Amino acid sequence: MGILKEIKLVFLKQMYNIFYQLISHFTKPKKRIVIASNRSSFLRGNLSAIHEEFKNNDDFEVVLYLFHFERSFKGRIVYFFKSFMVIYYLSTSAIFIIDDYLFPLYCIKKRKENVVIQVWHAVGTLKKFGLSIPQNKKNIITPHSNYDWVIVNSSEDIDSYVEAFGVKKEQVLPFGVPKLEVIKQKVKAVENKSILYAPTYRREKDPFIVKQINDFISAIEKNLPEWEIIVSLHPYVKNRYELNYGEKVKIIKPPHTVEDYYSSAAIFVTDYSATMLEYSYFEQPILLYTPDLKIYKKEPGFYVDFEEYLNIPIFKNVTGIVNYIKNDDALHNVESVKAIKSKIFKEVNEKSSSHKINDFCKKLLKDN
Repeated sequence: MGILKEIKLVFLKQMYNIFYQLISHFTKPKKRIVIASNRSSFLRGNLSAIHEEFKNNDDFEVVLYLFHFERSFKGRIVYFFKSFMVIYYLSTSAIFIIDDYLFPLYCIKKRKENVVIQVWHAVGTLKKFGLSIPQNKKNIITPHSNYDWVIVNSSEDIDSYVEAFGVKKEQVLPFGVPKLEVIKQKVKAVENKSILYAPTYRREKDPFIVKQINDFISAIEKNLPEWEIIVSLHPYVKNRYELNYGEKVKIIKPPHTVEDYYSSAAIFVTDYSATMLEYSYFEQPILLYTPDLKIYKKEPGFYVDFEEYLNIPIFKNVTGIVNYIKNDDALHNVESVKAIKSKIFKEVNEKSSSHKINDFCKKLLKDN
């Protein structure tokens, strides 16, 4: 890390913390729950399901503060100013619910009256993230700090989230993931030959993923012209990729999300994205396109034995995927997908997770 970046981070940390302490000194937290995210400017996933549960509740006020962080110079300037609103809502509210990384939260010395609940956007535990990656522990600003509670899908996920967020086991609550309840209500309607392709998040300076996506699109367009390709790019990087594609390719854009296409996609292709676990509910083929698997095992690495845990077809090149899709007998053997579904959805009951979070928040507000 360069000296200028270190100075910038120290400056931001001090500025955000001073702002937080000033507001905290002159205000008392309201009986209010704030749902915040810099992942999207509209409700989606877990936050959408939680908000739906909260909507008809008169016991407390609910406020949304949602925006999309664009990784550009302009986007960073906008983020700087929006961060002050994040801190304002945090310091003046009893409960603050987030679903992703939120930089200003990690810059402050938080008081116990402001309770932060992390409902992570990804389901299960596949690739390592957060403090599970050694480099992140060396940062001037420790990521994923100041969480009071973490909601996970099942008790099997607890140890991984303890490591990723640096919390104690008793702070991790296996209430289930709210968006799985929503997915379970969808009706499978696969009518066309469509491939839903969702590559995982990559760092800004990683040029590999652009070539990977373009190679995939080109090979499918050339060899499987009857198939439509629906591409879901990670929300933090979608404006950074220069993709080459024709009329049979659709890039998912807001307000639509990858979840909107689960029930209609005939095949799901990804490298390491946990969205594959959500898609397993529909018992359709899942294929892994992982040219850099050996590298990815080293950094960031996985919480599980990746190949053994999933036990689904893995390909190092697109030619293998093309040939596999042409082989109907192999393609429609989805027993391994059903096994994934049984792990991820085994504890999902309609509305159960959202109800648990709602009841838990009521208790927190009552106790405060």
